[in-house]
Amino acid sequence: MPTSLDMLDRPLDLPPSLLGKAQEVRSEDGPRRIRGMIEDVQKLAAQDRILLNAVSVFTLFPLFFVPLT
Repeated sequence: MPTSLDMLDRPLDLPPSLLGKAQEVRSEDGPRRIRGMIEDVQKLAAQDRILLNAVSVFTLFPLFFVPLT
């Protein structure tokens, strides 16, 4: 039997404290909360790209952005 399949037959030898923490995270809806945080980061990254593109346009063509006073 290949090693990877053999590993499925053996129980994981994880410390009880780690198993307890994993259960705690699951019980507090951790996976959903993490997905939400990832979505938030993606939204912020998209907003940052928009700002960086605007700054790069200003840097390349500063004469077109003279303040009107």
